[in-house]
Amino acid sequence: MIEIRGLRKSYETRYGPVEAVRGIDLRVNEGEFCVLLGPSGCGKTTTLRAVAGLERPDAGVVVIGDQKVSDAEAGIFVPVEKRDIGMVFQSYAVWPHMSVLRNVAFPLTEGWRRTHAAEVERRVKLALERVHLEGLEKRSATELSGGQQQRVALARAIVIEPKVLLMDEPLSNLDARLREELRTEIRRLTRELGVTTLYVTHDQSEALSMGDVICVMNRGEILQIGNPEKIYQEPASVFVAEFVGKMNFLHVRVEGKDAVSSPLGAIQCLLPDGFGIGRDVILAIRPEHLEVLEDRESPVADTNTFRGELTSRWYLGDNVFCEVSVNQQVLMARVPIDLKLELGSHVRLRFPPQRLRIIEELPGNG
Repeated sequence: MIEIRGLRKSYETRYGPVEAVRGIDLRVNEGEFCVLLGPSGCGKTTTLRAVAGLERPDAGVVVIGDQKVSDAEAGIFVPVEKRDIGMVFQSYAVWPHMSVLRNVAFPLTEGWRRTHAAEVERRVKLALERVHLEGLEKRSATELSGGQQQRVALARAIVIEPKVLLMDEPLSNLDARLREELRTEIRRLTRELGVTTLYVTHDQSEALSMGDVICVMNRGEILQIGNPEKIYQEPASVFVAEFVGKMNFLHVRVEGKDAVSSPLGAIQCLLPDGFGIGRDVILAIRPEHLEVLEDRESPVADTNTFRGELTSRWYLGDNVFCEVSVNQQVLMARVPIDLKLELGSHVRLRFPPQRLRIIEELPGNG
């Protein structure tokens, strides 16, 4: 497992000090796949590098397994080569002058992990089989595709049989189809090995499809930790809601136990405890949860249904998205492919109460 307590790291720049990580706490249980998700500059890679030993924290404690590898106050800092970790970087980081076999075997033939020849051969063979590169042992690394080179890097990381696997945006240099393929492979492999994994990405679909736990970061802080469904369905802040998938927002005011007033009109919703009457909050709903219906001449009876105009529509193969303007508010909805509506046509937009999320606007949400 990985435990981080009170981690801080600052950098000096010509504009003054920059706090990359601001006192975060995180625990990754044994065998868990934890994704650090956030925009560039949020502190996710700095956190990963502190766990790896590539950065010396200014404050805080890092524990890997039963070994305290970093404690700024106690002056403990175990160098990277002495930590029981495997690493896969954004760049493939393979040696172009070496064969696939020599690249994968390198951690076992050099440095303090040196292993006898028979064991090296066994481990390399097994690692290559696990990443589906068997038969390519003699090929030069420069003769491989980008996806194959990243598989070599992955095999090199697991050949040492580490307790912890650290991955820093390993798929960002690959094309979309290959990224999707390797997501599945990495997830299968980490489950098969039972290795504790810390994975950095800015891609929300990657995080949702791979993580047992997602840790959303921004400005050096952790905003929310939870499983993918929790993060997606119950975002704790506007930033999390906006960063993890598409989301519609309305500024509303609490008017009763289960009702808010909005620019569209009165909306019924399920209000969490502690939101008193007169309080200004954010109402959020995912595009796929908005219901778009053909307009009828009869009056609108449902308080959560509003007339609007279809202003745009775009086709994405398995999905169709559209924008509907209601009282000068533009909302995005995902609609069935077979719902044929012309631009400019009038529609009804329904807000299912059970799908609405009330979020308090907190400092740091943006």
